[in-house]
Amino acid sequence: MCLLVFAWLSHPRYRLVLAGNRDEFHDRPAAPLGWWTDVPGILAGRDLRAGGTWMGLSRSGRFGVVTNFRNVEAAAPEGSPSRGQLVPRYLGDDRATGPFVEELKTQQYLRAPVGVRYCLLVHGDQDALVPVDHAHRVYACALNPRRLEIIPGADHRLTDPAHRRRAVQASLEWIGRFV
Repeated sequence: MCLLVFAWLSHPRYRLVLAGNRDEFHDRPAAPLGWWTDVPGILAGRDLRAGGTWMGLSRSGRFGVVTNFRNVEAAAPEGSPSRGQLVPRYLGDDRATGPFVEELKTQQYLRAPVGVRYCLLVHGDQDALVPVDHAHRVYACALNPRRLEIIPGADHRLTDPAHRRRAVQASLEWIGRFV
């Protein structure tokens, strides 16, 4: 499972501190962080098998990241799109975010993980980007221990500080119990 941690306005010198772990096979070829020559303006590492990335930023100020559940027993269906294409497509798109969000709503990138253990899902019931139904479907495919924390009134970004506190508290409880 991937892990991404943000610290916003928590360091005296840096406004944003980001730490991440990409759960991937060790034999999967990847290029290190660098400016892409075929898609100008993108700074990211690169999956050399599928051509995408899991995290990057653009000269125009966009930041994109996608996380993943890895299940070695259930391969992706033949011909399904790589989620690693989401980030460079978003970073390289000069249009407003709206059309990209509408494309995500088609669910073409959704593949619910099957058989994942130790799964904590935190989701707002007012999320306009990822329907709460997605969280329920992922939860239904996960094995115990698992927890689904639906936060009433919360949007996709957990913009209300009370919603963020609830998400952090659920995460800390989960980490304290299983890590």
